[in-house]
Amino acid sequence: MKKTSKGKKQNPAAELPDKSPPTIIHTFNYDKWFPWIVAIFGLILYFNTINHQYVLDDETVIGKNKIVTKGIKAIPEIMTTAYRKGAWDRQESLYRPLSLVFFAIEWQLAPNHPLPGHFINILLYALTGLLLYKLLRKWLRQKHPLIPFSIALLFIAHPLHTEVISNIKSLDEILGFLFGLLAMSSFYEYAAENKNKYLISGALFFMLALLSKENSITLLAAIPLSQYFFCKIEEKKKYIFTFISLFGVVVIYFLMRKIALGSLVNFNKIDVLNNALIATANPLDRFATAIVLVGYYIRLFFFPHPLSFDYSYNTIPVANLGDYRFLLSMLAIILLAIYALKNFRKKDPAAFGILFFAITISIVSNVFILIEATLAERFVYMPSLGFCMLVVLWLERRSKFVVKKHSSVKAIITQNKLYSGILFIILILFSIKTFTRNLDWKNNFTLFSTDKDHNPDSYRTLSAYPLELYRQKIFPLPDGDTHKLEYCKEAIEYLNKSFAIIPDNFKGWNLLAYCQLQLKNYPLVVYAYENGIKYYKDEPDWDKFQIMGITGYYFTGNYNKAIEISKASLEKEPKNATLWNCLGMNLTEVGRRQPAIDALNKSLQLDSTQAITLYNIGNWYAKGVDFPSAIIYYEKALEKDPKHIDAMNNAGNCYAVLKQYDKALYYFHKILTLQPGNEKAMQNVTVINSHLAEISK
Repeated sequence: MKKTSKGKKQNPAAELPDKSPPTIIHTFNYDKWFPWIVAIFGLILYFNTINHQYVLDDETVIGKNKIVTKGIKAIPEIMTTAYRKGAWDRQESLYRPLSLVFFAIEWQLAPNHPLPGHFINILLYALTGLLLYKLLRKWLRQKHPLIPFSIALLFIAHPLHTEVISNIKSLDEILGFLFGLLAMSSFYEYAAENKNKYLISGALFFMLALLSKENSITLLAAIPLSQYFFCKIEEKKKYIFTFISLFGVVVIYFLMRKIALGSLVNFNKIDVLNNALIATANPLDRFATAIVLVGYYIRLFFFPHPLSFDYSYNTIPVANLGDYRFLLSMLAIILLAIYALKNFRKKDPAAFGILFFAITISIVSNVFILIEATLAERFVYMPSLGFCMLVVLWLERRSKFVVKKHSSVKAIITQNKLYSGILFIILILFSIKTFTRNLDWKNNFTLFSTDKDHNPDSYRTLSAYPLELYRQKIFPLPDGDTHKLEYCKEAIEYLNKSFAIIPDNFKGWNLLAYCQLQLKNYPLVVYAYENGIKYYKDEPDWDKFQIMGITGYYFTGNYNKAIEISKASLEKEPKNATLWNCLGMNLTEVGRRQPAIDALNKSLQLDSTQAITLYNIGNWYAKGVDFPSAIIYYEKALEKDPKHIDAMNNAGNCYAVLKQYDKALYYFHKILTLQPGNEKAMQNVTVINSHLAEISK
């Protein structure tokens, strides 16, 4: 046995093995799981858009774009042409080839099918969330991973992004920000590690961002600013090299723009309908209104309800320097600016968030330059990152967020109940709003029918809804259908609201005339015609509009005006059978019998299938007291259109005059079978039955 040292007692337990369980510290791998949680969160929020249809501008950049619909072989052409060159020849300043390349590939894979477009948008949004967390983790490396995780979740959940993800066309916004994140990440690595490969990759990603969306040019200032706030740069030459590489990319981009567009800036005259600031009386009012718009963006970020696909004229009325909206907006801007400047040297990340919002919103704010839009939710897509940072960092500070060493996620949440509770409530509310708002973007009809009430002051919303209502609900239904008549009344309501803002809308007046004609409000048909003709600009429905005007004048007894319009219209459309019919029926009413029958026969010669022409020839014979001939043409009209109520009624009357009461009753009873409440038919049946009773006596 081994001897013990002198003066020391041996511990018998020291030689026994330690059988107690080891202390195990379970650590959650934040950087492994958090980015994927953010990405999956984005997928879940927007998966209900996967089966949505094309909406708004999707048609002009995809479905009706002659270049994009060529598929992948159009990619070289896309790189050297304007954004909507394949849809129209209008001169424009938009050059966004990268999203069009995606659309051409999608078309190649599934022609005229929106599913690939929606899938790509959802997938790239999820990837954006993943990359955003990784970038924020670099920027906020001294903070607990829950902070960048919270910022990324808030960004992904924000309802303001529903337009961008749900509208396929807004892939340009998604790509612009996605490549912007990659560019900022690369330049961070360059500043941190001083490796030229990151400088090159950063420049490449910046170029891809510019080719996606023009507002990515604001990263020219945002990227060096991020290096200042989040990197310890001892050598100022890193800033110089960063700026030189960014500026070099801008030069190359502008050369590509000039080749595609012919010049760097290609703005046509901006229409007041697109940008309400055009309606301002002076530069001070324009400035005040632009500041109000910035305030509106701030309000939408913190309270995103109600949302609308359109904010054009006259959603946000023109302001002046004494307007309370201007004063409140300017106060908010000043307070944010004071905080950012005060904490600039401290490199406070919240100050960076404010400056990032200001820089990235600047180009679309209308404060410095006018753009072809008043305001849009998609414009705040990239800038919203700044305010997401501001909100979470402010909440972190105010709630006194703390994390003890080796604390589990559950323990951290428990230790920071105020922070976790407020953030959880915001995320739940935003997620519900996002998920439900996605449903509005299913198609144009669901979007317009919702936003007409969300934004009752927008001319474009008020005028777009009735036109879509006509396409989806009114036109497919047969004339006289009770549902069709109710839809017509609704269309009239919103058309009149739109005319109160801007009357210059031929398509609207055309639809108003149609709806009033369906309701048989003939004086109002004339009203719609006389107003609409003022705004006619080589529209495709000109002949139909003229015919509705002629019909209105006919039923209000102004036959000479109807004849005048018919003749003028026939000079432009000499082979239009319906116009010849209109001329014939009006000439019949004024007693010009030979020109009338000549016109009706001309109509029949051009189109022998029209029941209305045969009916009017029957009327011509009836007015000439040739009832047997009239009956022949009424019955020919009924062969073409078995439900022609007026032909049945007139045929019955002719038989009654000829004292063939059984045949007369046949037609009147047939009318009552189709229309049980037809007053004329009931009255005629009563008269004939009374007459037959007298004869029987």
